[in-house]
Amino acid sequence: DHDSDVKRTALQIGGFSDDFYARFFEMGGRNLPARCINEIGDEKVLDLVAQDLGASGARFDHISLVNILDRTSIPHSVFMTLAQYPECRKRIGVHPDIPAELLEELAYDANEWTSTSALQNPMIPEAVMRDVLLKRKDSSCLAIRGNPFAPHDLIDICAKNGGIQKYLGKSCKTSPSA
Repeated sequence: DHDSDVKRTALQIGGFSDDFYARFFEMGGRNLPARCINEIGDEKVLDLVAQDLGASGARFDHISLVNILDRTSIPHSVFMTLAQYPECRKRIGVHPDIPAELLEELAYDANEWTSTSALQNPMIPEAVMRDVLLKRKDSSCLAIRGNPFAPHDLIDICAKNGGIQKYLGKSCKTSPSA
């Protein structure tokens, strides 16, 4: 139908096949209601939803992203698509299904919110966590406090007066090359 209100109402009802949703996007459809996202099982169609979501810019729909991220399994291709968009990068780092290489990329991201999200993921390698915190010289280390697998010695360093900054100062003074 050409009437946008009729289309929107029909989509709100849902119950369509993955093929219907694929054609919806092929014909230029945009902004699929969040309810419909839960019905999609096909990886290619879910990737089209991710592209549409990321490209929406100022009209970014957080509920639709939550519906994607709340799925029991998310294909790696969908994570890679979402990672192309700044609004999505900030939110995907904590997801347990995120591919390891993308998780590491997000940990080193220049955007602190994105980096913090990745550091809170229990799957982040300890070496990456340490390296990122040292490079950021994050004195409060709030980024790792949400990670149940953060190493205790690193949490202790962060909790003490001066945190990483003080630790860096000590390790530089005691190193043989100093």
